[in-house]
Amino acid sequence: MTNKDTSSREFKGDYLYVKPKSSPRELIQKIFLKLLQILFPKKFLLYKDRIRSIMNKFRNYLFFISKNIYLRFKYPRYFTLPIQHIHSIDTLLIFLEILKPKKIDFFLLYGATCKNDYDKADKLKIKSLNRKERIKFEKKELVKRLIKLNKI
Repeated sequence: MTNKDTSSREFKGDYLYVKPKSSPRELIQKIFLKLLQILFPKKFLLYKDRIRSIMNKFRNYLFFISKNIYLRFKYPRYFTLPIQHIHSIDTLLIFLEILKPKKIDFFLLYGATCKNDYDKADKLKIKSLNRKERIKFEKKELVKRLIKLNKI
């Protein structure tokens, strides 16, 4: 699908909730669309879609910048991290708040290694293995640990 064919990508189903527009905004929007239709009757739909696209990009950019500033001041400890990392930390903390009252335990599969794994890796000289072999080794160790904990 090309960028020009935006009308066929619109949602055709029923919405659960449609937030009503404020009356001044609705009035300004109607006046603007009528003016646009009077000034450019042949290319009205094209210009309407372009203006909508520009406004959505601008709104998303403002939202991104404001969220960036908000998260950097919400977590001043992580001020120097990239925004994607801060956003991930924020999402994780929200997720943890949801899981805590439900008493759901979770664990990380990748990137979560303990000191014993490093000791074993040193003993087996796992550092010399390539990435695929190292992942296989880590998966085997994880399965062994889960079996010991009777999680499987």
